[in-house]
Order: sequence, then C-alpha cells, then structure tokens
Amino acid sequence: MLFDFHLFVFCVLIIQPLCEIEAQPRFTRMRAGFAIDAGGTAPAGAVSAEMPLYYGEHGFLNMQAGIGLADFTTLENSFSTSFSTTYNRILNGYRRDLCRPAPDHNKFELYLETGLALSTFHPRTFYAGKNRLRYHFHQMGIIGLRTHYVSPKWIYTFKIRATPLLTPDIQFWAGASAGIGWR
Repeated sequence: MLFDFHLFVFCVLIIQPLCEIEAQPRFTRMRAGFAIDAGGTAPAGAVSAEMPLYYGEHGFLNMQAGIGLADFTTLENSFSTSFSTTYNRILNGYRRDLCRPAPDHNKFELYLETGLALSTFHPRTFYAGKNRLRYHFHQMGIIGLRTHYVSPKWIYTFKIRATPLLTPDIQFWAGASAGIGWR
C-alpha cells in the first residue's frame, strides 16, 4: 500500500507537470482585442472587437464582430455590421522546453487565418443597377495572413485577408486590419 502512494505522488508531482509543459501552445495567447478594418468583411471600413474562443496546441478559434460603413461617399444606407469566426494556425511557432517554457518578448508570430463571415449592408452599394430597399445578409469566406507583434503587455495585430462573397455572382474582396490586444 505504501508503494502505491509513492507511485501516485511521483506521477502527480513529476510526470504530470512535464506533460503539461509539452502540451502548451506554441504561441502567445491573447485575451481580447480591438481593430480598425479597411475593406474585407465590412466593405469600406469598420471598428471591430475580437475574442479567442478556444486554444489548441497549434492555433486558436477566434470570433470577431464589427460595425462600420459600406460606402464612405454617402451615409444613406451605408451602415454595415459583420460577424466572423476564424481558425488561426501558427506558421512559425516557437519551441518550448523545460528551461525555456515561455517565448521571448518582442517576437513576431505569423498565422494562417481561415473562416467564414456574415456581413449586413445595403446591396445597392455594390450591385450596380439593383436598387433594393432593404439590408441583406452576405456570406463571405475568409483566408489570409495574420501577424502578432508580442510585447510584454500588448499584442499588436495586423491582418491581410481575402474575403470573397459566397453568392451566385461571386465577387472577390480583400481587406486589411490593424489592432491591439492584451495578454
């Protein structure tokens, strides 16, 4: 009986912490953030908030919501909202070991971002000759690159994304985003 207790203590105190170090993600976690978008899921521009929902070893699932404009030339029927969910896979993850369990600060991290978005805006803005009077939901695919510049307190983000409309008359859009998040 004494042998079983020592084995239990050995497993809990020695083996289990070693396994946790190896299972830690290979990137810096972000709690939440804000960004300014130009193009992309909001046709002209938007202010958005984002929050990671799930962290895995090689990436994270992220949710983003924003409000913006579909056209800068007029405010009539120009407001838009956007909601997106993306999976971000680290492309240049760092290696952790027992001596260095955390990354250095001031490090760039690069991610492949893929996902789906739902945006609402007045279709007259982008469909010439179709003068509809109500807002519509527009589904979009997302694929792009996301970078994080990690400082001791903040994470600065920059994204470049292709966001094609997933409609019968597919239109190719793209956008960029710059933001800040906290660790």
